[in-house]
Amino acid sequence: MLSIVIPTWNNTPELARMTEDNIDTIYKLRSVVTEVIVIDNGSPYPGSPRSEVYTRWTTNRGIAPAWNYGARLANNDVLCFMNTDVKVTEGWDGALCTRALAGPYVAMPYTNGVKSDGIGITGWCFAVSRDMYKHVGPFDETFVPAYYEDTDWFHRAIQKGLPLVNVPKSNVL
Repeated sequence: MLSIVIPTWNNTPELARMTEDNIDTIYKLRSVVTEVIVIDNGSPYPGSPRSEVYTRWTTNRGIAPAWNYGARLANNDVLCFMNTDVKVTEGWDGALCTRALAGPYVAMPYTNGVKSDGIGITGWCFAVSRDMYKHVGPFDETFVPAYYEDTDWFHRAIQKGLPLVNVPKSNVL
């Protein structure tokens, strides 16, 4: 049901451990069928891959190319785009999937228990159905390595009739 795409660029051992811990928490708390797709952007400290799908690039191509590549590899109906520093909480995934599949929406979890207050604010974690991702199109890969590619995508989604919808029962830290 859920494919989570996580680009990584671990430039310290601490970031590599944080990425591993976050992926472990995703698996521990999952309440829906989940695959985790990690695209390593040539990290100096890659850590150990703890996902079903792991691709390691030799250079940092940026978040947008990694998200697009991960979306192409995904096997499930809902695509979740997530940063490495996101920590999920119990029940976050089911609520996000339900909302993403309920209509033409971009489902946004609450962050630290707080509602998103605007476009681009919660680009660190959001979900959309595979069909809606295709409708909006891929992330613009000219935003390299990582500069407002999520905000650009959100604007295009809204222009195509997909509102950003907060999901109170989904919370990430």
